[in-house]
Amino acid sequence: MRQSDQTAGKSGRGQAKDTKVASNEPQENNPTGLQFGNNKGPIHIKSESMSLDYQNHSVLWTGHVHATQDQAQLTSDKLRVNYFDKDFKQLKDMVADGNVRMSQGTQWATGQHGVMDQTKRTMVLTGSPVVHDCANQITGKRITVYLDTNRSVVEDARAVIFPHNGKGGEDAAPTPGCQ
Repeated sequence: MRQSDQTAGKSGRGQAKDTKVASNEPQENNPTGLQFGNNKGPIHIKSESMSLDYQNHSVLWTGHVHATQDQAQLTSDKLRVNYFDKDFKQLKDMVADGNVRMSQGTQWATGQHGVMDQTKRTMVLTGSPVVHDCANQITGKRITVYLDTNRSVVEDARAVIFPHNGKGGEDAAPTPGCQ
């Protein structure tokens, strides 16, 4: 990543910084809607501050972090993006801490800690994680979402599911929380 990209949007003390994070992963379908790091375009990140660690190939954003890529959003207190290379081009993983929320459309997930591993193509949420799709929700101790498949694993799972009544058309009851 060029230094000019890393400091884009820097307009003074207390101002949010806005940067773009490059990713090199092939685009894949993701049934959870949580699609960060999938090469659907740049990841835009804003925060109160940013620090760059050239030796460890990482960038740390702190304070009201808000990241977007395509239609997906990520918010957290801190976000560390780790790279494989010194040029900051090959995304290794993203580690979010504190009030983590990932969302897209009617789907969102929350927790206190989230790790998106580009090598394993997983998103692991811990710290009272909850995944929502409309009003449906699943919670557990640890939620692992496999980004390239229709598979998730929830440890110590609990769920609230609103089943459809099987009717179509005007008589169908909408799922709560969906439009």
